Amino acid sequence: MERGVLESRKTLLVLTPAYFQSGWTEFENLILQTLDPSNQQRRLIPLVKEKCDLPLRIGYLTHLNFADPEDLATEWRRLLAALGKSDQLAVLETLVQPDLPKVMTNEEVVTPALRMARRSLAILEEQAAGFGRLQMPAHLRIELEEKRLEVAALEARLRDGADNG
Repeated sequence: MERGVLESRKTLLVLTPAYFQSGWTEFENLILQTLDPSNQQRRLIPLVKEKCDLPLRIGYLTHLNFADPEDLATEWRRLLAALGKSDQLAVLETLVQPDLPKVMTNEEVVTPALRMARRSLAILEEQAAGFGRLQMPAHLRIELEEKRLEVAALEARLRDGADNG
């Protein structure tokens, strides 16, 4: 974990009740906030995935709200900007634009989402590689499982769309 935090340009904290129950949470936060206590370099990106009480050390930071967003598209834009991936906004716009034409094919919608999910999974797997199975933080194990399920579901949706097309 320490090597991952030191070598990463950004660290995305996916905040859920399970994350805060993990024994590694304090250690991870200590490393991150020791490197940049006031988050001036914007290395730490807190993302609230499920409603939870944020401790003061995280609550004062500007966070992304994916638990109950007023505008999901805005939260995605903010995340991409924070990650320095504003060039991906065009893909996002096609997925969340309210006046999206109804003629888009399943492949046109699912392929970019699958690409992003696979990239996220690769990053999570890279983070997990630094741990033994018993030493992996619970929140990372949960995120890996959820991301694998998401990739499998998107692959099935893409496959089903090709079979029906």
